[in-house]
Parts: sequence; C-alpha cells; structure tokens
Amino acid sequence: MTATVSALHIYPIKGCRGIDHVSAVVEARGFRHDRRWMLVHKDTGGFLSQRSHPEMARMEVAVGTVGTLTVGYDDMAFTVPFLPDRELTRCEVSVWAFTGNALDCGDEAATFFSDALRIPVRLTRVPDDFSRRVKPEFAVTPDDGAGFADAFPMLLTTEPSLTDLNTRLAATVPMDRFRPNIVVSGDFAAWSEHAWQTVQFGDGARFHSVKPCDRCSVTTIDQKSGAKTGVEPLATLATFRRDPQTGKVYFGVNLIPGRESISRTISVGDSLTLG
Repeated sequence: MTATVSALHIYPIKGCRGIDHVSAVVEARGFRHDRRWMLVHKDTGGFLSQRSHPEMARMEVAVGTVGTLTVGYDDMAFTVPFLPDRELTRCEVSVWAFTGNALDCGDEAATFFSDALRIPVRLTRVPDDFSRRVKPEFAVTPDDGAGFADAFPMLLTTEPSLTDLNTRLAATVPMDRFRPNIVVSGDFAAWSEHAWQTVQFGDGARFHSVKPCDRCSVTTIDQKSGAKTGVEPLATLATFRRDPQTGKVYFGVNLIPGRESISRTISVGDSLTLG
C-alpha cells in the first residue's frame, strides 16, 4: 500500500479562505499560522464562522514574509502586522464551550471586517500563552491543545474517500468543502483512514489520529463563491457515514501532533507510514 501527501492547506483566519502550501511547519497547535486569528462578535466575543456568515469563504488571506497578514474581500484589502503580544489589548473570546483570553488586533482591523460583513466584529489573535486543551477523552498527553480550530489541531482527509463520496452525488464536490490541513492520496481503500491510529510523514513528523471528524453545514458552502449550494454533500454523506450512536456524520480524521513532531516540516509528496 502507498500513501502520499497530495495537498497542504492552512486557514490563518478561522472561517476564511485557506491557503495552499507546498510545505508547512508543525507546531503544537497545528500548522504554523493555521487558525491563529479569529473574528468575533464585538459585544459577546463569540466566534464567527461560515455557518452563519458563508461570505467569509470569499475573504482571501495571505501571510507575508515580513510578518504581515493581508486580507482581500471583493474590492477591499487590509494588512495586519504581527505586533508583539505586549502591544495588543487582551480580550475575552469563546469557541464553542471554551472561553479564554485572546489579543485584539485593533480598531483599524475591526473597521475593515465590520464594513465587509456589515456587523460589528473584532479581529483577534492567539497569544503566546494561550491555553485551550483538547477534550481529555481524546488527548494523548495532558498538554495537547488547539488554537482557534473547532476542537483539534489538525484535520486529514483522503482522496479515495472523496472519490467514493463523489460517485454517490449528482454533482461532484471538491476537497475544499471539507477544509482539511492535509490531503492524502494512495492505493488504500476509501474510508480506511478512520481506522488509522498513527500517521508518520517523510521526515519523521508523527501524529496521533484520535477520532473521525464530524461534519456540519459548512460542507454545503461553495468555498470560492461563498454561496450555499443546498444540502449536499452532507445529506448523502449522512446516508452511509453517520454514527448510529451519536448521529454525527464523519469525513476525515482529527490529528494531534506528537511532541517529537514540533518544528518539523511536512511537504507535498511526502510518503506516509501508517500505524
């Protein structure tokens, strides 16, 4: 059996468009720059996502080589510098049941995103001392945590599973509907990734596969236009990938990086060793 990394993606701002990468550096909270920024409601600090604001898919994000984050939306553009933590104000934010402190990126950023989305929002960033633990029942070590991702540091999907899903759909969907970090191709069976326990990449970066990823309505949003497309692929996926006990619908697997993987690089073309 062969398995190879076919694509890598990061999503600097939670819910906004992703960036394709040839290589990516592993950090404890996931790939470097992945979901390190997040838009929150000004009054509550609650996070925004495509579930309620599908137009976020049209927000193009670029990470500069000189420590900047540039965002383009329709005919608007804005650049956010990577300021030191000490120069930014702390604020309280929430991601699902988690509540904690983040860094507010300032009034200019807030004005740009508020104008774009037509609601009052703030742009926030993960601070260096951010602490958000993975649920204990899935953690490999007590220190395992995530940034602003929904629940886990990383998501892996496979091309064989997408191919199988697309054979069941009237109109095929691209992989970006599932917003993965790592896409794997190979001659393994569709859906076999749900049984993988460990995944090791080319230079020795090793990850623990801790659970299948449960999917939501974001999979029904066109990631180029930001348009809702109906009920697919989620409706069809639910007919054969639903957990009868929890009712959740799965595609892909959630990963936690092993301690030995921190600062290692994963690249497109890397082979995988599965355990």
